[in-house]
Amino acid sequence: MSKKCMIALLSGALAITGSGCSSDPEPDNPAEDAPPECVDINGRPVQDSDGCFGPEEHAGCSTKECEPSVVVFGKDSKDVIWKFVNGCIPDGWTEILEEDVPAQAFACDPKTSPADCGVKKADSCGVSCDTISGQLLDDEAKCWGTSAPVACANKEAECPEQASLALDKQGNTWQLDTDCLPPGWTALPSDPDTMGSPACEE
Repeated sequence: MSKKCMIALLSGALAITGSGCSSDPEPDNPAEDAPPECVDINGRPVQDSDGCFGPEEHAGCSTKECEPSVVVFGKDSKDVIWKFVNGCIPDGWTEILEEDVPAQAFACDPKTSPADCGVKKADSCGVSCDTISGQLLDDEAKCWGTSAPVACANKEAECPEQASLALDKQGNTWQLDTDCLPPGWTALPSDPDTMGSPACEE
């Protein structure tokens, strides 16, 4: 109440007079009371099927200040491990160290972000990425098709030049020129008979 207010006893009642008198509290500054903005975050969860980091998807949001290009790892409420490349994990998650992430997640899927080689077109890997080539197996004729690029891989993955068998996402059998697999592919046991099949006639 303003100091200008005067209290006077009039007709046996208490009256409040004066200019600027008010008993209402001053309004708060809405800008100061507004909660911090929660920014959406995408990440890559470890898949149950193969233990690799899966495709990027929405994970939650964070009210913290994120750092672009900084890799961090977090665990959600179901103890699923996620990888983030913006320096933040969603609010309420548990941040974990890289050494606490299963080695399989890195071994089978060395790609780290949407900007990496793993998302490039197979025929556009360029000099900064390695090209994974393969031959498609003709199940009926039991022969191999012509070798062609199927994916790009980070040079840091150091893919060995060792032929391997793998299934693509559609279940087709390929013989690759390396032991590194494209994202989402499944490794097959080495089979000398299958790998020794002849090339298909053109």
